[in-house]
Amino acid sequence: LDGRLLWRRRVNTRGLLNTITAPHLSPQSPYEALDAWQPSSSFNLLLDELANATARHIEGTPGAPTENATAGTPRNGLQEGEVPEPGHEAGSPPSMKWIPLWQKDAGRASREHKQQQVQLDLGSANGTAVARLRNHLQSHPELFEEHFQRTENAFLTGREVNLATFKPGVLTCHLIFSTRSGDHCYVFPFWHQLQPLLEPLMQPVLEGILGENWRAHLLRVQLAKMTPGAHIKPHVDVGSWMRQTHRVHWVVQSHDAVKFTVHLKSPGMKWQDVDVPLVEGGVFEVNNGLKHEVVNPGPGDRIHIVVDYTESPHPSTELEVGQVCQYSNTPTGLTGCSTAPL
Repeated sequence: LDGRLLWRRRVNTRGLLNTITAPHLSPQSPYEALDAWQPSSSFNLLLDELANATARHIEGTPGAPTENATAGTPRNGLQEGEVPEPGHEAGSPPSMKWIPLWQKDAGRASREHKQQQVQLDLGSANGTAVARLRNHLQSHPELFEEHFQRTENAFLTGREVNLATFKPGVLTCHLIFSTRSGDHCYVFPFWHQLQPLLEPLMQPVLEGILGENWRAHLLRVQLAKMTPGAHIKPHVDVGSWMRQTHRVHWVVQSHDAVKFTVHLKSPGMKWQDVDVPLVEGGVFEVNNGLKHEVVNPGPGDRIHIVVDYTESPHPSTELEVGQVCQYSNTPTGLTGCSTAPL
């Protein structure tokens, strides 16, 4: 920025300043009001100085721009006098880059009388990249079929009962999956095949949060397709892997009838339902330590990229086509990974 004031409005916040400095926060935000809301005298002097500078600029005597700035065009793309629109593109993360992991601990939140945060908006993905992936998945429904996965990808078994019980009508394409403990992940062949379609969506968000080595933080990556009538029943994700990861959704395909609901218990022990907004191209982190469910009554499919990433890198193992891994309730939770006969 070239240091020019574009607009200013004084608001009597009375301790609610966080709702202005962090507009991505929802009513379920853990941020708390401050008691000391009166501006200091030095702050008032600064506001007066900025106001005078703005007046001089409007009268046609703007200050000289900095070396890296283009005169007359602010770097944020706004013309003078324009008020920034709410929202942002993916790749320009909000001031809060993730939901703190302690927020998944309902016991701690209850002891400290704090509200758990439901979700964090991470912006919107590039529309062209979203459409490209959506068209590919619509043209290749076999990517979600078991026989095709067993012959062309590696295959994860041992979760059939869980999926049939809690996620009837949901089809999954595994790209990266982890042990139950979350200390190691396995990279499936389909990850490399779909990387050219996935990375234009994932990289702008995750590189902004984790840096250029963001791929080494991916613990689980899945494509989740909810067919019409599918219902992800109310549940809370559990396990060590969950407590050390942040879950991010990219909405590839959806429609207005799909409902993603988080069942939230307030510090006063009252339950409330919070609907997570679902817009094609939207990107958000969700607190999967809270009870949540998703319903797709139809008429169309709902497809998301679902990513669980860790704050620190972790080791990984490449799987080959035809390998079968057994998922279980053991501490490691992922065993076998032997080559199965085709």
